[in-house]
Amino acid sequence: MRVYIRHCTRFVKSDAVVLEVLRCRTYDRAMPDYIRDVPGLCTPPEPYSYAVKVGTTLHLAGQVALNEKQQIVGRTLSEQAEQVWKNIDCVLRHCGSDISKIVKINYFLQDIRELPAEISIRKRLFSNGQFPAVTAVQVSALGLQGLMLEVEVTAEVSSG
Repeated sequence: MRVYIRHCTRFVKSDAVVLEVLRCRTYDRAMPDYIRDVPGLCTPPEPYSYAVKVGTTLHLAGQVALNEKQQIVGRTLSEQAEQVWKNIDCVLRHCGSDISKIVKINYFLQDIRELPAEISIRKRLFSNGQFPAVTAVQVSALGLQGLMLEVEVTAEVSSG
């Protein structure tokens, strides 16, 4: 959905004659599309959207290793990362994008020393060598006990 916003500016010149000019510009602004229901994923356990699409940019909420029954999948970081990327792929495909269109990744890990396990998965996913920008942060806790990793991404999506 697109909204057109009209921005007007008024100029007044005061001498012997008052001249009023009204300049208007039209801006094309995309309205956000909030994606809450994604086939293959559980209903979000908290009030949030899985993704928000604005124009051709898709912002995904942080994904964790939950399956469609809201159960944690995996006991190692590698196992959890596989589930996280499966969830990310579900959201991207539902929104008309895919993993190759990711431009930014933010990692939140309980133990930053385990990042190499996730990096090996990322190398496989982006085997063409087109790696997104990445930020990795160690956190003291994630939403549920037993979670080791949360990943949020920003991706491009077609405007159609």
